[in-house]
Amino acid sequence: MEIPYRDMNVSYTKHELENVLPAIFRSMPTYNPDDDSILTPDFGELYRRSGYKRTPEQVKVDTDYFDQNHNGRAYMHQYITVFAELHKPTAMVRSFIMTVVDRDGNGYISAEEFVEMMKVIDNYDPRLVGKTYDLFVMEADTNKDGQVDIDECVAWVDKYTSGGKIPFK
Repeated sequence: MEIPYRDMNVSYTKHELENVLPAIFRSMPTYNPDDDSILTPDFGELYRRSGYKRTPEQVKVDTDYFDQNHNGRAYMHQYITVFAELHKPTAMVRSFIMTVVDRDGNGYISAEEFVEMMKVIDNYDPRLVGKTYDLFVMEADTNKDGQVDIDECVAWVDKYTSGGKIPFK
């Protein structure tokens, strides 16, 4: 089962999100039904079969991120959530931050989470290269509570990426 490559401005259909993408995910060689996950060596094939065009360098960045931050494992709910939002860049950024970046689930982006998030975002959009956590907090912390919550993080990313329009390489 495979979905042909599509322009990232074209959304997946409800049928693809509910049936095809889960079937593709579950067909990966490292699929673990106990926790509905796969290992990072499957990412390149998963992307290809999902119609998601990625360069080898981009696949490596994604793989490295999950290896370092998620024990080399990606879960079906992360995959479906992010792929459901691919055609809506701001929503995709929010989904990515909520399901992948905010590892402790506290609703705030720590310095460590920021550094790891930037490794992935820099792979998509060079406009954010070189941004530091201190600058991030200074610019993104709009309520001045000394931390950046998910909404503030999304707004900050949107500001630098033309309203969430990340130029996929």
